[in-house]
Amino acid sequence: MKILTYFLLPALLASSDFSLLKAQDYTFQVVECGTDTIFPAAMNTRGTVVGGLGAAGSNNSLGFVYSNRLCRIVQPTVGGLSLTGIADNGDVVGIYGTTSTNLFILDGGVARSLPLYPHVDASWYCCLDKTTGVLAGNYEVVGSVAQYGFFYKNGKFTRLPSPGNSALTISAINGKGTLVGTVDGASLYGFIYIDGKVQTFQYPGAKYTTFNGINNKGLIVGTYVSTGKFGVCSYDTETKTWKDLQFGVYASAVPIGVTDSGVIAARVGVDAGLVIATPTN
Repeated sequence: MKILTYFLLPALLASSDFSLLKAQDYTFQVVECGTDTIFPAAMNTRGTVVGGLGAAGSNNSLGFVYSNRLCRIVQPTVGGLSLTGIADNGDVVGIYGTTSTNLFILDGGVARSLPLYPHVDASWYCCLDKTTGVLAGNYEVVGSVAQYGFFYKNGKFTRLPSPGNSALTISAINGKGTLVGTVDGASLYGFIYIDGKVQTFQYPGAKYTTFNGINNKGLIVGTYVSTGKFGVCSYDTETKTWKDLQFGVYASAVPIGVTDSGVIAARVGVDAGLVIATPTN
């Protein structure tokens, strides 16, 4: 494991709904898990990261669990394995076997199969809301790469409401049942789903925004693209303030989760690689 430290400087962005917060210093830890390529998928608010190793989604992939600076490889008994989501209590969802159609949940140490979203090309589960018992995930329709969010509870599927029929991809749910993700329509917008309503957000001055993780304090992490710049950002739902996190050489990283203490896990590279950003003040 490699440790790098960068000191972040404040970004001067002007907007009527933007409040500039104090710059945050981070320590960046690059995670390695053996010699296999690491494909992180999700982190819960306690800091445990899960995903796949090797050729993620293939018959030869392995699962991994990373916590407290230790990476544990999860070896499937048959075919491949990839973990796609984790709840705060440690329950996980994923994909196993020789095809990508075998979905499962490990609930309280007991594994059971989960159904595919009906009549689509592919589907998977990303999130578990232990308060309500709702599972959430995404699916792709045949002949399209667009992804749409759904809920699953008590044997029933419900599609996430899609304003204007836009594709809404679910990324995370916190312990209070607040869900976040990204709207893919004429542009990219972050969204919050709570109490049956979808509300969209755009980072001030940006052309594209994604919401990728949320903690139990209502802090959301994501990305933005403005003219000539890609960056990592946060949005605090309590104070309604944005922050440019300025990840230095990891400015192109994509967050996958944030803990209640503000630790961020992010993918680096196209889909592979994992870095942990820990606040130092």
